[in-house]
Amino acid sequence: MLEEFLHHLEIKGLSHKTVKSYSVSWKRFETWMQSTSPDHPIEVAYATQRDIADFKRHLLVAGGRGGKPAWPATNQLTFVHLNAIFRFFAEQGYILTIRSDRSKSQQELAVLQSGLPAMSRMRCCGKFGT
Repeated sequence: MLEEFLHHLEIKGLSHKTVKSYSVSWKRFETWMQSTSPDHPIEVAYATQRDIADFKRHLLVAGGRGGKPAWPATNQLTFVHLNAIFRFFAEQGYILTIRSDRSKSQQELAVLQSGLPAMSRMRCCGKFGT
């Protein structure tokens, strides 16, 4: 899914450096998500609002180099990128919305998603990092 988003950015004419920056933000989030549940891999595209909030706290406390807090500009850019990525996933119908918990399994979401017509799929709600 991420590759499709990055290709979308290239088609829009964004520079290689900008596209790479989106990829780095996603990888930062993905790495953190996997570290929170090493025994049960999580599909990062199905992150919850709580996951996003926990990631923000992580960046504020120890998400920078050497375990120091990430710079405010890094935090802001990371969440601008994540918001755009998740919005694209929702617009493409890959996800329904950002949920507040993991009450539905990823398999349930895939089944639910496949049964909905494209017009009834919900878009991402709200902005991340707020």
